[in-house]
Amino acid sequence: MALIRRRGKRWQAVIRRNGWPKQSRGFATRADAEVWSRELETEMDRGVFVRRDLAESTTLKELIDRYAAEVVPDHRGKQPETLRCTALAKTAIAGRIVATLRRRDFGDYARERLKLRKPATVRREIQLFHAIIEWARDEETIYIPDNPARRVKLPALNNERQRRLHDGEEEQLLAACEVSERQRTEAGTFETCGTQTWWLRPLVILAIETAMRRGELLALKWPDIDLERRIARLHTSKNGKPRVVPLSSRAVAALKALPRAISGPVIPASPNAVKLAWNRLRTRARRVYLAHCQEHDLQDKGLFSNLRFHDLRHEATSRMAERVPNVVELSAITGHLDLNMLRRYYHPNAERLAVKLG
Repeated sequence: MALIRRRGKRWQAVIRRNGWPKQSRGFATRADAEVWSRELETEMDRGVFVRRDLAESTTLKELIDRYAAEVVPDHRGKQPETLRCTALAKTAIAGRIVATLRRRDFGDYARERLKLRKPATVRREIQLFHAIIEWARDEETIYIPDNPARRVKLPALNNERQRRLHDGEEEQLLAACEVSERQRTEAGTFETCGTQTWWLRPLVILAIETAMRRGELLALKWPDIDLERRIARLHTSKNGKPRVVPLSSRAVAALKALPRAISGPVIPASPNAVKLAWNRLRTRARRVYLAHCQEHDLQDKGLFSNLRFHDLRHEATSRMAERVPNVVELSAITGHLDLNMLRRYYHPNAERLAVKLG
């Protein structure tokens, strides 16, 4: 029989049975304590008892923190996933006890987040919640009958981009990549027309010439480069498959101009350093372009507006498609396993297609 006793203003039920872990829980009324005790004792009699105390005493934040510390370091994209875990741990839903979470809670979370973030971001957050709870169920032996983040209605995605470089945009972008010293202005501040980041220009050229992703470019090491055969070996990529990327003459020239370490990376920079350098580059190029438009009374055609580093992969793929019409060969270069995904990156120029039609 369970021991039911008064503890202050609440009732405590305690179950002790040989061969089973001790169970105890507090209730507002004696009747609730008796119902709970009978349910657990019946499960013990039938041999189907499962511990609920961990789920009833663990917050979602505690699971997120453990997942970030124990699981994420083994993932290939550990840096952005760690940042996402840190952000999720600060949300209101992270403070909830795991046993109290329901599918509706994550549905409400998704609807509120859509007011602040894009659908793709919200989908990633819900999917990460789902992965964390599944890991807790499998590895942490926390009894959760069903994953409450499993069947959440996710927002529809419409994030296909068709952004390519406009006429003159590449030349002006590379001009803004030129390395220059900072100059003191009359106001006593420092400014520069170029950049002090020496690897930025070759990085942009390689992105345009090879269609490699940012992570693939940063993972390149000099032993992976064969300039004589004009190839670069990628040991891993976003889809987990290695591939060999052919190098154009322009890409080879950019690589030859780089300082070389025996075993070091080709581009000695972190993803965040590239992100910051790209934002500064885009702002600098946009500022120079607007000044040129104002000086010559030209209309702003939106150069450098909403231009992302990943758009260079779109540009490279579209250029390659004009020179490599075989989609199988093209997918081998870009690393796309799905031809439908490759289609998203191929944005042909309508004027050039019109010329081909005659």
